[in-house]
Amino acid sequence: MAGVAVQHDASRVEALERPLTHGRSGTLWKASKLCSAASLVLGVWPGQRKWMKVAGALLGTAGAVLTRFAVFHAGKASASDPQATFQPQRQGLGAAEVTGHERASDGKPFSFPLPVLR
Repeated sequence: MAGVAVQHDASRVEALERPLTHGRSGTLWKASKLCSAASLVLGVWPGQRKWMKVAGALLGTAGAVLTRFAVFHAGKASASDPQATFQPQRQGLGAAEVTGHERASDGKPFSFPLPVLR
């Protein structure tokens, strides 16, 4: 499930995981996991009836919609927290590695350390 991958990736840094566990986005995230799990249970339940199929489909759709809004609100919360941006960069998470290349995509040679624009 993609939600597990998102949760695992965000859990590497506490500042990134916080929006998925607290506040509005945390509530939406937990509700999305609950709806998705209930949809899965109804989907594999033996001797399905029509109402079970419909309920499972509705719960699966609700889980997907809740996941979308949970990630949206978590992104907004994360963007307003400077630690969520700078802490992963300082830990080297998400940094692009440039190895074996002598020129940038614009054809200019690399110069290290890269200049800091102020």
